[in-house]
Amino acid sequence: MNKSEYIVLPYNPVPKLQSWTQDEVACFWEDYKINAFTGYILIMCYAGLRYGELATIELDKIFLDESYMIGGIKTRAGINREIPLSDKIRPVVEHLMIGRRKKLLEMNEDNFYEAYWEVIHRLGVHEYPPQTCRHFYFSSLTAAGVQGGIIAKVGGHSSYSTTMRNYVRIPLKDKIDAVNKI
Repeated sequence: MNKSEYIVLPYNPVPKLQSWTQDEVACFWEDYKINAFTGYILIMCYAGLRYGELATIELDKIFLDESYMIGGIKTRAGINREIPLSDKIRPVVEHLMIGRRKKLLEMNEDNFYEAYWEVIHRLGVHEYPPQTCRHFYFSSLTAAGVQGGIIAKVGGHSSYSTTMRNYVRIPLKDKIDAVNKI
């Protein structure tokens, strides 16, 4: 007898594809001027980091002069990868390194999430989880016309199809602009 046919699994909806807009990320930049913690959200948005990656970046793996850091988790392609730092985000990383002993983020996970949600609610941006920073990163690189292979590598993926399927969000306006080029 196959008892598995009697198992009823709960409904598991497909997650909504989400990313902040450029205007919402601009709110993070404004907030960073008065709230240093928001710099961590910006680093995640501009370096494509997961919370777990941000939490494990060690200071001796950050090379500001060369504009990169070493970090990453999860897959063979993502572990200990070179994470490029844009000119825009490098000063934020440098500022947040001040006074740290070993890691860029010296805060436990519960405190990080509490501070994260406080910023999100205070700014009134979409209430998306920290993983959305990674979606913003990949979507922004794609919108900027960066080659797919480079996008996959900087994000720690072995295949661009993984990046496109799981992270890139193309707004309807960009789709309309694309078809209007015909």
